[in-house]
Amino acid sequence: MDAQLVVAARTTAERNPSSPYAASKAEAWGFCRMYARTNGWPLVGAMMFQCYGTGESARNVLPAALVAARSGDEFPLFPGEQLRDWVSVEDVVSGLLAMVRSELVLAATIEIGTGKGTSLRETVRMLFKFAGIYGRLLFGALPYQSGEDMRAVADADRTERLTGWRALTGLVESLRALVSAGAS
Repeated sequence: MDAQLVVAARTTAERNPSSPYAASKAEAWGFCRMYARTNGWPLVGAMMFQCYGTGESARNVLPAALVAARSGDEFPLFPGEQLRDWVSVEDVVSGLLAMVRSELVLAATIEIGTGKGTSLRETVRMLFKFAGIYGRLLFGALPYQSGEDMRAVADADRTERLTGWRALTGLVESLRALVSAGAS
């Protein structure tokens, strides 16, 4: 592939578009794919899974949970059974770099994740445990969102075959680092 490459950020919501946002992302990728193939644009898609790390928005679930854990507040959540492929921001960066260095076919999509699913419930419980202060988790206080994807896990084996890259950071070590850094 040429030295120049356009990487389109994709979302797992595109797999089952049940919201205007997801539908618009899926349609935008369809257009990009068509344009890349018909005009030879050096374009590939990066479908990033549940990216997390220090510096993310306090509106995201892990920073919000950490604030609640530290303050001892109640933290209302969905039932939490949905499986997510939690991938550290450091791994996302190295995955994107691997994509750029790889010989991918035009309009290919690479899934950037660990290939391991961990429930939201289990992940938030670990975060609360590592914080050492127990706010009150209220699983089921919020209903699942309409069209909630109950399983979003990357095909890490395919990604490794195509790029030589695999996520290296484990969820437990990353959550501990997140707590130590005081992520908010």
